[in-house]
This record gives sequence, C-alpha cells and structure tokens, in this order.
Amino acid sequence: MPGYLRGATYHLKRRVPTRYAKVERRTFIKMSLKTDSLGVARHKAEEVWDQLLAHSGRPCSRAI
Repeated sequence: MPGYLRGATYHLKRRVPTRYAKVERRTFIKMSLKTDSLGVARHKAEEVWDQLLAHSGRPCSRAI
C-alpha cells in the first residue's frame, strides 16, 4: 500500500471501511504522506492507516 504519486509527493488513498460508513461521510480517505521516496511512503502509509483505525473508536478532541 504505497499510495500514489501526485507531482513529487506520495499520497495515501484508502476506502473507508464499511463499519465506519455511518460516522464518516467520505468514501475514501486521502492524505499526503509528505515524502517523495517510495520506500518511506510504503512505511508511512501502513503506519498512518493503522493510527487512523486505532483512533477511530475514540472521541474527537475537537468535538464540543
């Protein structure tokens, strides 16, 4: 899951899992990995996706 190259920077693009469809309006999550290296992008993509899923059950700190 290295993401895709946009210009000179790799980006992550993953479909939102169906179990989160009720709370996430987007069908895809897209975000910059802030690197131009394929090897670094592969590592970061896994790490970022795991962090997003790990925090999905916690309340948002910006929620009021």
